[in-house]
Amino acid sequence: MLRNNVQLQIDGSFFILLVLMLMLLPIQWVVAVFTSIMIHECFHALMIYILQGRIFAFRLGIQGIQMETDYLPPARELIAAIAGPLGSASLIALAPWFPRTAICGFIHFVYNMIPLYPLDGGRIMKNGLKLILEERSERIFEASQRLIRIFAGIICIFICWCWGVLPTMCGLLLFFRLRWKRTV
Repeated sequence: MLRNNVQLQIDGSFFILLVLMLMLLPIQWVVAVFTSIMIHECFHALMIYILQGRIFAFRLGIQGIQMETDYLPPARELIAAIAGPLGSASLIALAPWFPRTAICGFIHFVYNMIPLYPLDGGRIMKNGLKLILEERSERIFEASQRLIRIFAGIICIFICWCWGVLPTMCGLLLFFRLRWKRTV
């Protein structure tokens, strides 16, 4: 249990991810990756608290960190979704002193701004459409998600053709990660 009855739940798959990272990357890069992720999620959590939302649980698993929160209206959800990528982007300012963390922050920023739900870019798109188009937003959002997934699939096929199987496997991992439910 964390402060204010916020639960920390660690799935066994998180340890698989940790072991894989430690096998594939030097420890300095593993620390930089986790620092970047923690800053990103702390910015989300801080904004949720500022917006008077409530966080019930943090889940750590192979798909990353998920937050279970109460409902936030679209405008507040939009602001909370933007906060994480801003936290990741802010790490770029640390480049002179912590270059690995700055690189990981930049990559985390770019990755999370992909406009696919449940990534932050998808949440930003979904809530922005709700604010602008209200009743038609859900249909437009679903159609855009299908098109973006098709485009991502074409990119994965192209990468496989040009560079081989490993980048394609990474792309498939990305695709399947996006299929898992993320509550924030």
